[in-house]
Parts: sequence; C-alpha cells; structure tokens
Amino acid sequence: FILSLIGFICIVATQVFFWTYTQPANLATHNWTMMPQDWEALRRQWEYSHAASAGLNFVAFVALVWSLLVRDGS
Repeated sequence: FILSLIGFICIVATQVFFWTYTQPANLATHNWTMMPQDWEALRRQWEYSHAASAGLNFVAFVALVWSLLVRDGS
C-alpha cells in the first residue's frame, strides 16, 4: 500500500508543479509565441518544472512497479 501511495503522491505533485510553474510560464509567453521581458527567467522556471515533473514521474513509476513485485511476506 505504501508504495502505491508514494506513486499516487508523486503523480499529484507532478500536477501541482505543472499548474504552479509550467502553466504560468506558458500563459506569460502565449505558449512560447512571444517573448516578454523576463523570458529567460520564465524559460528557466519552465525547464526546471519539467525536470522536477520528470523526476517525480520516474519515482512514481518505480514505486508502482516495485509495489507489483513485492509480496506481503507470502
């Protein structure tokens, strides 16, 4: 159960990162069709949020696969 819960929490955290960091950068740049004054900071925010999401998705994947492979002592 714990490993499945970790996977779920990581997927929820991925959504939090997207709506908190990625989507605001997308909106500020009109999906990267225009460059506002602070576009470099927005790009960095966008890249780091994608990297964090990728890491969280990897942890979720590992936790869920591990939960399938582990047996409760039987």
